[in-house]
Amino acid sequence: MQRILLAPALAALIASSATAGMIITWTETDTALTGTVSGSISAAQLALAGGPSPSTATLHRIDSGGFASINGAYDLYNFSSNTTRSIYANVNPWNSYEAPFGSVMIGFQNIDGSAIGSISQNAASTVSYSTSSDRRLKENITPTHFGLADLMKLQAVDYNFIADAAKTPQTGFIAQDLDAVFPDAVTEGGDDAKTKPWSVDYGRVTPLLVQSIQDLKAENDALKAQNTAILKRLDALEAK
Repeated sequence: MQRILLAPALAALIASSATAGMIITWTETDTALTGTVSGSISAAQLALAGGPSPSTATLHRIDSGGFASINGAYDLYNFSSNTTRSIYANVNPWNSYEAPFGSVMIGFQNIDGSAIGSISQNAASTVSYSTSSDRRLKENITPTHFGLADLMKLQAVDYNFIADAAKTPQTGFIAQDLDAVFPDAVTEGGDDAKTKPWSVDYGRVTPLLVQSIQDLKAENDALKAQNTAILKRLDALEAK
């Protein structure tokens, strides 16, 4: 038995009976979708509730400003667009992992539901971008084989983007060149640079920078030790 398409069925239900201030509750089966409406939310909003196991909990809400919330009767997560932003998220402060800051604005999960990263509010006016790096999730941990020699192969360049009419100068890497030395920081693109460009995750270059600085420190310490030994020998010769 083929299940009905939920979106068209909901659209038909909304078109036939929904108005501002109405909440739609539906019951989904293999062959049909039935629903009821009631005026239980504020007037300039439309909400959907229910599903395969009907309940009155609000699942989706759209208000008069175009904000759409998911799984929140109190608009915990709002997504909208305007002339200055492609998309932005608004987080209700009550939905914080750690008060007063630490609210997860956008979370990323694997298909199995395990967390892999987030964009979070970490201060009154700043956000942090995080990806999972928990020791308990890793294995085969060894010191990296990348180091100063690899860093010296990287070529930082000045450039501007062809599509930038202002020709704004920028400094960075060419993805294809970086891929030849440090592919961990590169996502390979396709044949069309406009639809699937090669890209660089500059943050992933950080471990290479750290290891290279440590390599330099070790070399510097060795040179200092050699210099100290030479000075001691000179002092001994002069004392004779």
